Amino acid sequence: PPTAPRRQDGRTWLFDAGQLLCAFPRLTLRGPKGTKVAIVYAESMWNADGTKGNRDEIEGKTIKGYQDEVTLGEEETVFEPLWWRTYRYLEARADVPIEVELVSVETGYPLRVESSFEADDAWVPKLWDVSVRTAARCAGETYFDCPYYEQLQYAGDTRIQAMIGYYLGPDRDLQRNAIEQFDRSKRPDGLTHSRYPDRVAQTIPPFTLWHVMMRQDQRMYDRPLLVDPNDTDPVDQVGLDFVAAFNKLNEQPVDETFWNFADWTPEWPGGTPPGGVQSTVHMLTLYLAHAATELALDEPGERGDARAKALYAVVSNQMERKRGLVKHKRDPAWMGSEHAEALWRLLQKRLRVPMDPWPAAALDAENAVRCTVYFSYYKHLAMQPKDYLAILGPWKEQIEDGLTTFIEMPEPTRSDCHAWAAHLVLGFFQIVAGVESTGPGWSSVRIAPNPGSLRRFDAKIAHPKGELRVRYEDGQVKVDSPVPYELVWDRS
Repeated sequence: PPTAPRRQDGRTWLFDAGQLLCAFPRLTLRGPKGTKVAIVYAESMWNADGTKGNRDEIEGKTIKGYQDEVTLGEEETVFEPLWWRTYRYLEARADVPIEVELVSVETGYPLRVESSFEADDAWVPKLWDVSVRTAARCAGETYFDCPYYEQLQYAGDTRIQAMIGYYLGPDRDLQRNAIEQFDRSKRPDGLTHSRYPDRVAQTIPPFTLWHVMMRQDQRMYDRPLLVDPNDTDPVDQVGLDFVAAFNKLNEQPVDETFWNFADWTPEWPGGTPPGGVQSTVHMLTLYLAHAATELALDEPGERGDARAKALYAVVSNQMERKRGLVKHKRDPAWMGSEHAEALWRLLQKRLRVPMDPWPAAALDAENAVRCTVYFSYYKHLAMQPKDYLAILGPWKEQIEDGLTTFIEMPEPTRSDCHAWAAHLVLGFFQIVAGVESTGPGWSSVRIAPNPGSLRRFDAKIAHPKGELRVRYEDGQVKVDSPVPYELVWDRS
């Protein structure tokens, strides 16, 4: 149906779609022949100081963003661009009075949301809906970081997007395509492009490592890697080659190793930890990627136990403690960070070592670098919060500020829609319901519910072999699973 204008004075027509859309705008325009009409697309309206404020508010604000220009003919003009646009707000304006009608034809990847999470907290459906919408708006022919700006598939973003997809439904097409694309992006030096497909080559070496972990995710949640059954030490050789390419960067001067982005924290210019590839954050990412290539660690067994023990001995020898926080011995410019603490604990988990308690006091004392919306996914997994809903304040604030998708970085943010911030879907399934794959091809699962303040929840996961359901109510957990599962539940 047509969208009614939110305000118009004859010359300027402002439309509010009510939520961020990826759509083909179809505008019917009437006015004097030769009139030039500017059509402006924006995620939000802007204050004079360059901030956006509450996204529902328009008073005292102006619109700015990408534009089309249409010249009217004698008859009414119907305009629809050849490529879709991203907008919540659309403004059509001219120097003379015009009439405008808008119909938005939505487009995007046909994301099938066959899973669900329900609970007795009123915030849950709001957080779920915005997370799912954010993921959907960042998927088309490929995954992409954001729909308004680059529309590019970045490996760091895509790792989270692919994992969201594994839990939302049985469709695996986008994940498989993404992994194939990054494999094909391999440079002569062995690294991947940071984003692919692309027109302008860019390299973010740590994103090569996140791609390696995407390959591990695919083994665990989609299809196992075929290996020689007689191989006593099977590895993902393709992934290991990527790891080796990153490791070579340690032989080069820090300022000659590309853009070593980690997270958009204000303490790290350009999102890069001091120390570059030798920073504790990136060395731990390297170790985690290396562990991701070890197929013996993909399932329980003595062979995996032995391999994990040997690897943990090696990496532990490279680490030390500084004021209660982890530090790599080669880090030339150490800064304590939640990022490193999270990665260290996830590495412990991969290597079958109990995760250290989250060092909240030490982080506070050090005034450590904090994770933003992106890296908070790994922080949440590592800190094992007693009450997941209680740590989602930044996402609740976004909804209260009128956002209908989740943002790229803390305000003032550039992008109002970034799928790496939609990981709350995973938090509900992996942390609250506690469901994780423990066998290649999702052939077995571990279920460790953590309801926190919830009195009731119902998690339904569209597992490829049937519905996997975890219900909690009145202190009791019920599980229905199409594959073998281990339930870890302390009824006390």
